[in-house]
Amino acid sequence: MNAEEFVERLNGGEQLFKDVSLINADLSGLDLTEVVFTGSDLSNANLSGANLRRANLTGANLTNANLREANLSGCSLYNANLTNADLTDASIVTTSLQGATLTNAILDGANMAQTDTVGADLDEASTENVDLDQADFTRFSH
Repeated sequence: MNAEEFVERLNGGEQLFKDVSLINADLSGLDLTEVVFTGSDLSNANLSGANLRRANLTGANLTNANLREANLSGCSLYNANLTNADLTDASIVTTSLQGATLTNAILDGANMAQTDTVGADLDEASTENVDLDQADFTRFSH
């Protein structure tokens, strides 16, 4: 499936995208501020290198998702489930992770500058060499 078909199906109301593969998909040319992934099932998805900048992923299920080197800058991942997700070297700058579950997630080398992680569950998350410049960890859960 290509990026355009993915967004078309998403806009058509489809929410089940388990195991979807959109490696290096460039969604930057699409208006992701209008694309709402709220509650979508993207578990086991391969979105490595994908550009999802400013997407609304509120409440999305990204369990076991491969988001290595993905651009999630400015995204809303409010209450999203990122359990066991691989976010190695991802750009998560100015992203809202409020209430998100990142249990056992791999965040090694990720850029999380100015990220809001208030209420996020980072239990057992791997965070080696993470850029946390001005990240808000107030009241985070561990």
